[in-house]
Amino acid sequence: MSGAEWSVRTLLSPVITRLITYGVHPIEIERVVAGIESTPLRGPTDLETRWLEAWQALADCWDARAAKALSSGHRTTASLMATNATGCHLAMFLINSRDLSRKREIYESYARSYRKAAECFDAPARVVAIPFERDRRMSAVLHLPANMT
Repeated sequence: MSGAEWSVRTLLSPVITRLITYGVHPIEIERVVAGIESTPLRGPTDLETRWLEAWQALADCWDARAAKALSSGHRTTASLMATNATGCHLAMFLINSRDLSRKREIYESYARSYRKAAECFDAPARVVAIPFERDRRMSAVLHLPANMT
């Protein structure tokens, strides 16, 4: 298969597989991929641009739904909606990008989104810093059973 014959799905296959593994709904993935496939790519960065724009739009939609659910007192629904938004940010992070500052911004938005979702979880989730390589720390999220504080 030459480079000219590679489909969008083939190019995105490793990313799609990870997204499904990490719980992003296959219908959301299909919606984004079908949208990208609906128009020919114009250049080498067009795939990345369309991918990021599509997932950002979905993240914004899920965030708005989460905020509405939370303001209405529906904490469980808000948790699910915020978790969906987090999956959208993960999709943005997993796409290859040469722009490292943009990649860092995407990761930071992913982390913020997850922390926001975790605030709605029934079981507590705490951000912890794990010592790593001398003076460095690695962030992690510790999920505790619902009966622990």
